[in-house]
Amino acid sequence: MPGQGDRIDATCLVMAGGEGLRLSPDKPLFEVQGRPIISRVTDVVSSIFDEVLLVTNTPQKYGFLGLPHVRDEETGKGPLMGIYSGLKAISAHRAFVCAADMPFLDEGIIRAEIAETHDHDMVVPCPFDIPEFLHGVYHVRCLPVLERQIQQGIYKLELLRGLLDALVLDRGWFEERHLLHRA
Repeated sequence: MPGQGDRIDATCLVMAGGEGLRLSPDKPLFEVQGRPIISRVTDVVSSIFDEVLLVTNTPQKYGFLGLPHVRDEETGKGPLMGIYSGLKAISAHRAFVCAADMPFLDEGIIRAEIAETHDHDMVVPCPFDIPEFLHGVYHVRCLPVLERQIQQGIYKLELLRGLLDALVLDRGWFEERHLLHRA
């Protein structure tokens, strides 16, 4: 596993595609300790990934971040479309995908998760019995499956587990690495 401080050979896709219907301002713009959540997220990922792309259909909201952005190929299709559009735009062969509204993103967990990718198409943490698809690693090999799902109008991320070589990192994985308190 790469050590702290080493750059990770992957791209980070920060998913900021929510419509902001339940919280105003949009959750990524909500401030925690005086800073927008999305700023906290991008600070963490920019320190470990050379390429960070913001996946959003509203880039004007996040211009202050100074990050390149990718728009969904089709709007209103949810996170699966965002992951698909983002993976098509990356220069690396895999991407760490995270939601823009995770104020306490942990570099150690990200590094441990990336170290588990090996030949898997997808790595998803599941420390509390609910898979966190927007804190996962996706290989570009996922693109044909994602495209097929989109063409069929099936946008549920949960279904990818049965269609890809997916590794789910369960509670035991987190406990063995003493990461559970950080998840």
